Amino acid sequence: MLNSKRNSDRNTQITSIDMTSKILITGGIGTGKSTVLKLFKVYLPLYQYVDMDGFVNSLYTTQTPQFKKFLMDNFGTTNKKKISLTVFEDPVKKDILDSYLFYRVEEFLAVWLDSDEHSVMEFPLFFEMLEKSKKMDKTSKVCSRILDNADIITIRANDDVRIQRIIERSKITHPTWTRETIEGILKSQMSSSIKEQMSDYIIDNSYSLDDTEKQVKLISTNLENLNA
Repeated sequence: MLNSKRNSDRNTQITSIDMTSKILITGGIGTGKSTVLKLFKVYLPLYQYVDMDGFVNSLYTTQTPQFKKFLMDNFGTTNKKKISLTVFEDPVKKDILDSYLFYRVEEFLAVWLDSDEHSVMEFPLFFEMLEKSKKMDKTSKVCSRILDNADIITIRANDDVRIQRIIERSKITHPTWTRETIEGILKSQMSSSIKEQMSDYIIDNSYSLDDTEKQVKLISTNLENLNA
């Protein structure tokens, strides 16, 4: 679905069109981002695909001396799984980790946005990063540039569908999670309606794969026409 107001507002701000197309895909846990991304790879096969979670994971696998010291000083371990459990239960620790990663993520976003490749990035926490920058009394310039110059696609799904997906997935990744745990996670995340207001396109992934594919195909065609 096209967010016509967001597109109208953005078009009035852009005085020149970048020769390369940047697409950012975002959405909350359980909305089915991986499924949607696979479909985009079918309909936009010439685009490069970038995963922000993959970049953050690479920070843990390579672990510079500075990052290792930060983790040991604040978490007593460099194990990502243990750190993830800690920040899930401790908002203060989460804020410490988010603040440290903020600038690394910002640098990675700037490189992506300035590259001369047609590219799609999956970044689940894009809008959360934008909001965090405001709390830090620092509006991220690169996030603002992405809002102005990239096509932002938010994936949504109704809560019952999201909860069921997370239950199935967490049987392996987080076997101790209960339905109440998952509902708490959903409540703690930014509202999808807020994200949708700042997005160019919205994909409702609550129903069948065929229905989702039709939406992806329509958006892909529209994006290709805009960047032809």
